[in-house]
Amino acid sequence: MSGQGKTYSIQTMLFELAKSNISSIVFDYTEGFRLDQLEPEFVEGMNNKINQHIVKIQGVPINPFKRQEQDFAGIKIYDTPADVAGRFANVLTHVYGFGEQQYAAIYEATRVGMEKYGDDMNMNHFQEELIKIQSQNMSAKTVVSKMTPFFHSVKFDINQEFDWGSILYAPEAKMNIFQLTMIDREMQVIVTELMLWDAWYYTKNFGSKEKPFVVVLISLIKRILQVKRFLLKAESLDGQHGTLRNH
Repeated sequence: MSGQGKTYSIQTMLFELAKSNISSIVFDYTEGFRLDQLEPEFVEGMNNKINQHIVKIQGVPINPFKRQEQDFAGIKIYDTPADVAGRFANVLTHVYGFGEQQYAAIYEATRVGMEKYGDDMNMNHFQEELIKIQSQNMSAKTVVSKMTPFFHSVKFDINQEFDWGSILYAPEAKMNIFQLTMIDREMQVIVTELMLWDAWYYTKNFGSKEKPFVVVLISLIKRILQVKRFLLKAESLDGQHGTLRNH
């Protein structure tokens, strides 16, 4: 039988979880979880409760500039533009290995964009603001140069109807595959981390320890260490709202 190895083992694990009505998210970087690559017995056993989202074609279904909300003793606290800017700048700085000046450029471009566009802030506006501040911060040129392939390769479709609840807490467990092949490794890490942050905020507000879920990172090698920053922040997912594992 084909698939002897870790991919087959992970399929077996995910099938057993689905039988216990536990949903899963798979970030696939190597096409090992392409629908036509999965074991027929696994697909049949899952009763076709498998969703596939191809990022290269369908885009990233979240808004990286979303003002997240948190509940503090019954009081809803929303992110400020500075909060969003700091989170976004941290992700890009660690993935690309930027220095303090580049971090400052990303932070300021995001903060100014959030102040100007509010909930309509998007990647195009970020790029525009980054270009504008080049005269004040020459390091912005480095960021623009380094990120140009990202701007042209990855689309964030913030208008599509995307709901973590229907993915993580569906009445009947599903396996949800996000295909990240055909984009560069750095872009894969950025997309993964931004989506995990978005999922973390959702589970913090709406999750339940009675309804866990599993996240599987398939064969994202050395650079996946960047995501460890997220894992350290998201300790509440492990044993409370979900479990994250790297395979």
